[in-house]
Formats: sequence, structure tokens, C-alpha cells
Amino acid sequence: MSSVGEDMTGRRTASSISLLGWSGLLALVAFSVFRMPPWLPLFVHESNGVDPSWQMLLNEAVSNDWVFGRDLFFTYGPFGFIHARMYHPETWAVVIAAWVGISMIMADLVWRVTGHGRLTTTWRTLCGIAMLEFMSRDAMAVCFTLHAFVFIEAAQLQRNAATSRLSDATSPSIVKTHPAFASSRLCVKSFVELCQRFRLVLPMLLLAALPWAKFSYFVTVAFLGCTMVVVAALQRRFPWRAALLFTACPLAWLMTGGSLAECRGFIGTGFQLAGGYSAAMGLGPDSVAGTIVVISAAAVVLLLPVWRISRLPHSDLRLRIVTMLFFHGLLFIAWKSCFVRYHVDRVPVFLGTVIPLLAYGAIVGRRRDSVETPSNISPELECATGSASATELVNGSWKKHWQSQWHTVFNVLRDACWSVVRPLLLTAVVLVASAGYFERGQLSSVAEFVDSEVGPVRDQLSAVALSVKKPAWRKGIHHEQLQKIRIANPIPKLDGTVDVFPSKLAVAFAHGLRLRPRPVLQSYAAFTPALIERDARHFRGSNAPDHVLISVGAIDSRLPTMEDSKTWLELLSHYELTGSSSAFLKLSLRAQPSLLLDDEPAFRKTVRWNEVVEVPVDLAGPVWCRISIKPSLPGRFASILYRLPAVHLTTQVGHDRNNDHTFRLLPGSAEAGFLISPRVETNDDLRLLWHPTAESGLHDGQVEIRVSSFSCNVAAQSGSEFMFAPDVTVELFGMSRVDSRPHDSAATTDVATLCQQPF
Repeated sequence: MSSVGEDMTGRRTASSISLLGWSGLLALVAFSVFRMPPWLPLFVHESNGVDPSWQMLLNEAVSNDWVFGRDLFFTYGPFGFIHARMYHPETWAVVIAAWVGISMIMADLVWRVTGHGRLTTTWRTLCGIAMLEFMSRDAMAVCFTLHAFVFIEAAQLQRNAATSRLSDATSPSIVKTHPAFASSRLCVKSFVELCQRFRLVLPMLLLAALPWAKFSYFVTVAFLGCTMVVVAALQRRFPWRAALLFTACPLAWLMTGGSLAECRGFIGTGFQLAGGYSAAMGLGPDSVAGTIVVISAAAVVLLLPVWRISRLPHSDLRLRIVTMLFFHGLLFIAWKSCFVRYHVDRVPVFLGTVIPLLAYGAIVGRRRDSVETPSNISPELECATGSASATELVNGSWKKHWQSQWHTVFNVLRDACWSVVRPLLLTAVVLVASAGYFERGQLSSVAEFVDSEVGPVRDQLSAVALSVKKPAWRKGIHHEQLQKIRIANPIPKLDGTVDVFPSKLAVAFAHGLRLRPRPVLQSYAAFTPALIERDARHFRGSNAPDHVLISVGAIDSRLPTMEDSKTWLELLSHYELTGSSSAFLKLSLRAQPSLLLDDEPAFRKTVRWNEVVEVPVDLAGPVWCRISIKPSLPGRFASILYRLPAVHLTTQVGHDRNNDHTFRLLPGSAEAGFLISPRVETNDDLRLLWHPTAESGLHDGQVEIRVSSFSCNVAAQSGSEFMFAPDVTVELFGMSRVDSRPHDSAATTDVATLCQQPF
């Protein structure tokens, strides 16, 4: 009787443990569904600047059936609207459904990963919630950590004892032991095993869709898949995860409506964007705090994988090396994505990737005093100190001798990691966090710091509560923002198709215009000759928009005419100025082009850095310039590892040194060619560019607004000239009019006066 009682007690204990495990998993899922989905989404801002425009265009691309790789080329892909997490009435339901699914997959994956350590169910739940909170601060952190945890599962980087704890959470023991289920035990067991396999497959399907959300994930997914193949080969098993990933990835693209040829176009453009990003966008840190963040983050990339492999339970040297290289590669991609163009808001993204990996290492890593001797090394060999021949007599193998030597070396390295690498790693993480917080908010008190940390959770909670109380509140805010854009940018109804140049595409959405965007949908991203030519070909082809709303706008202090540089030539030639408002000039398509670029340069010279180039006086009209700037061998390495130094273009108008102005020079735009004279900085300069007057000096050789000289130099705070070749080739071209009509200054003045009026 006592044995029966003890058996029943054991069953109740097992059942309670299993139910406790399920409650922990459900707690993680509930927190993740609350925290990760954009219940408080981004809204298009009334400033309709660069970021709100492309984020909204990603949603509009779905509504208008635009195909990435054919109609649009950008760093984001057809699933990019899910990653952007911006509200749009037509895509909001898809965004929320996708993020609810992502949050549930991440919660389950975190639960399985935390099960690799020696933690109780309560601690697993708390650690999982902490990991999810750090990841939830940005979509990029979620995706980068997803890659890491899938690799951990694929490489089986856990203790064998963790398997039983994992099974407790997935299959309640009451199902196996209760007499009421004895007749269906086999069916239940099969169903549980099927669910377990499905849980392993879901993260791979999510990873297969990620490359078509953002090109960075195409690189990480390809890297992860190849690494999993190597791991499976080392473990002598079939790489089913990699096979599933490489099969599902192209299928996910086909589900977006694109063809495989368009997929190749998207991938090829992505590599062009990634290759030109460092030179075009690599401003780097411009403050002490920024420098500390970047250097400390680089130290984390170097130290975290080394510290991590010192705590692996595996004795296989090859698996340790592959693991270290994978984490190095993943963290390097995250570091490049966050800090090549240093932006203070990227600090939480990087920390959201690093903190879960640190926590996982602390949870499952072996203790200093519990490192096990590899099973294939005998105690005699471990203690052997004699010659190689004596070792061979004991073991009969040179292989075991070298395994013993490696085990000794590993112990030394492990001790070094514990005493040296770990303190340096923790110090670097603290520096990244503290310097980032200082620069982001200039927080002056502990209360402000606490509020900055609690604020996102509080806002998310308010958004969830408001969604229950008033489900349509997001749509109301969205329409209010669009109304603010319409008020700030009054545009009449235009017949035909429209593009907005260079970046404020949200104006077209707010006014309901028939947008026909150029292929590289944001001009700041067209920073290689191939991308620039693609946009220029769009404006001189049959698919050119009927109207272009143009304004002066540039980021990073670059020369405005370097935004989609060759497009300026096409707009000057194929469009005429037909109206203006306070924010935009309206250009309308001509029947025939009006300007042609001369075939041969009027001026060509090889100069050195900081050497002044005089623009010939006989080039009185618009002047086209090509500057060939080549990186040196150190510069190429710098571009791969971090970034190239910023290049500046100093221009002078007239002969007064007070008219000097320094701009960012994009090497790719300079190679493709750009409009250097007249110097365009305001909308008034745009009007004079299309309708020059006698006072402008563009036709009679005067020098009031035309650029008289310029020079190229490397920013001192970003690097030095040895990153580039010492010789810089400069070519200047004139432009000739196609029509032979004489220039009538009076008529031009009347047109210019008309263009001063609103549309």
C-alpha cells in the first residue's frame, strides 16, 4: 500500500513539475506577445523626411504590387514593411499577425535555449523574460539573436542533462502515467514528438523569410546555413536544418510575387549597396562618447566569441573553432550594421544582440572547477610527462598524445579567458551601454535613467490597453499625420504620374498622387555608378513620370547635386519648370530633350589632394564634373573592416574666400559625374538652374553664383590621405542646348516670376 502511495506521490510530483514547465513557457509567450509586436507602431511623421518616406513606401509597395528586383531596389525587400513596423491601414493586420508569430517562435526558442543550463523553471522564466526584453528594443536585435540561437540549437551546444528538462516542458508526465490515457499512450507520444519537430522547423521557416525583409539578413542567413552544414559534417549527421533553409528561402521569395530573375536582381543590388555604404555613409563617430561606443563595441566583437568557447561543454576542438568563427562573423555583421555610420540609436540594437548571448554563456557555461577530461584521454596519458615514445607505449597512438597536449593548452587558455578576457569583455559592454546612454539622452539623474528604461514598456502597455478600448485609434493618428503633411506641403491635383525628388515621398502618399518612383527609391542610397545610372535611365526612358516634385535636400552635409547625381542631368534635359510652391518646384516632362552633355571634356587634369582646381571661364553654363578617387590598399581593408575616411569638396563662388563652402563628396557619385556649377543649395538656386537670368552669370560669364574653383581633401578627424591614391583625376564638361532658340532674358524673367507663384 505504501508503494502505491509513493507511486501516486511521484506521479503528482512529476505532473506538477511538468505543469510548472508549461506555465513558464506560457509566461514567456505572453510576455513576448505583449512586448515584441508593434502595438505602438511608427507613424509617418509630419516632417515627411527620409526615414518616414521609405518606411511608408515599403507599405505602399505591397498595396501597388511593386516588385523588388524589378520596380524597386533598396536595402529592404518585399517583407521589409513587416520589419519597419510602421502603421498603414492596408498592411497593419499582416504586420501584427507576423510579429505575433515571430514573438511566439522567439519565446519558445528562448525557453529551449535556457533549458540548456542548470536552472529551475522559475529562473528559466525570469532569464527568458530578461533576454526577450533586451531583444525587443529593436527588430534588428530580434533577428540577429534569432540567428545565434538557431545555431546554438543546430550545434547542440548544451549539456546532456538538459534533454530531460526540455522533455519535461514539452510532454507532461501525467499524459504518460495516468491510467485514463493508457490506451492512447502511443498516439499521444507521436503527437508530442510531432509538435517537438514542428517547434524545431518553425525558426528555420522564419529565417527563410528574413532575407527578403532586409539585405543584411541575406548575408547572415547564408552564413548561418553554410556554418550549419560544416557543423553537421563534423557531427556526422545530415544537415536537415540547412537543407530546409536553402529550400524554403527561394520559395519565400516566390510567395512575394517575384521571379527568380528578379531575386537575382535584388541580391545583386544588395551587394552593390553594401559595398558602397562604407564610402558613402561612413561618417563615423564625431564625439568622444561616439568613439568610446564604437571602439568598445569592436572589442566586444573580438572578445565575446573567445569567452564563449572557453565555456563550451564540448571537447571537440573543431566544433569550438567553428563556433567561435560563427559568433565572430555574426557579431561583426551586427557591428557593421550599427556603427559604420555611427548613430546613437543603434546602441540598443547592438546591446540587444550581445546581452542575450552573454546571458546564455553565463547560464550554460561550465564552471572553472568542473571542466571534464575528454572521454578518449586516459588518466595515465593525462598525467604523462615523459617522452613521446613513452606516451606511445602507454596509449599506442600519437593522436592521443596530441589530444593530451591540446587539453593542457586549453586549460591554460580557459584560465586566461576567466582572468583576462572576461573582465575586459564586461568592461567593454559597460562602456558601450554607459557612453551610449550618455550621448542619447544626456541623462542627468537616476530618475531620468529609470524613466528612459521603463518608458518603452509603459508606452507598450498603454497601446495595448488603448487597442482594447478604442481599436481604431491608430487609423485616426495616421490620418492626422497625413493631414499635417498636406497642410505643410500644399500640392494641387496633378494629372499623370509623379515622382518626388530626392526623398520626401510621403508627400505623394499624403496627397494621393499616382507615384511612379525611381528604382532606387531613396536618392541618398544611390551611391555607386551602377545604381546612379539605373535611376538616370528611368528618367530618360518610356517609364519616366509625367511630373517631378523637386526640392533641395541632402543628408550628412553632402553636396545636394550628389543625390542621384546623373538624375540631375536627365531632369535638366527632359523636364521643364512649370510651377513652384514654398517646398517644391514642379517639373513637367518635355516632348524632346533640351540639353546634351558634351562628349569630350573641356578640362582634364590630375591633381593632388588639397590642390585648387580653377573652373575655366568659358564654361559659363551648367558645368558637369567627374572626379576619380581610388582607395589605396589600406583603404580597401579599412572599407571592409570598418569605413573609409570622409572626403570633402570645398567650392568657391566668385573670388571672395567668404563664399567657400565645404560639402561631403561621395566617391561613387563623383565617378559617375555630378553638377558642380552652379552651386545649388536652396530652392531659389533651383529656379535659376532651370531659368537662368542675366544676373545669375550662367550665360554671360559673370561669377555671381557660378563655381569658380574647388578642391578635394580628406577629413582630418576621420582618417588621412594614405587611405586613398595620391592622384585625383578631374574632368569638366560643358552642356549644349539641343534647340537653337536664342536666350531671351525678358521672357525667362517672366517665366521665373510665374514660377514664384504657388501651383
